[in-house]
Amino acid sequence: MDERLLARLDALSRALLWIWVLLVLASLVGGRLEALRRILDYSAWGVFGGSFLLSFLTRWLNEIEDPAPIGPLRVWLGASLVALLMCLASTFILAPKILTIRGRLAVAEVEGRDLSADQASLRKARNVANQMLGLRVLLALGLGYGALMLPRRKASAE
Repeated sequence: MDERLLARLDALSRALLWIWVLLVLASLVGGRLEALRRILDYSAWGVFGGSFLLSFLTRWLNEIEDPAPIGPLRVWLGASLVALLMCLASTFILAPKILTIRGRLAVAEVEGRDLSADQASLRKARNVANQMLGLRVLLALGLGYGALMLPRRKASAE
């Protein structure tokens, strides 16, 4: 794989990441973040996973190495894995928790019980979800920028 193809794959990776960031910001500005959170969570899997495949896996398959012990490729990989772990936590831990609390709130409202404990739990879960989304936005921006610094040729054998 030549350097031009790697540069194009990196550009596609950056475009995926930055378009996702723009979607998050547009939903935030439009006041639709809560309504679109599930879609943003699932699309984050595609964006971060696709970016990982385009920018890291191609280098791994072509045996392109990082010249430094902790260089741009290893930092980029670490940030990418952190973003994917955040996607995992948001999709499979936080989202079901929020749905469970909403269900309890609906039942409590129908039964006329006190809602304050569940409302506080929902607020906390939403705050954590918002913080994780914000961190993924920052990671997406960093990964997009970091893709510019990834090595594009094999280290020369000495």
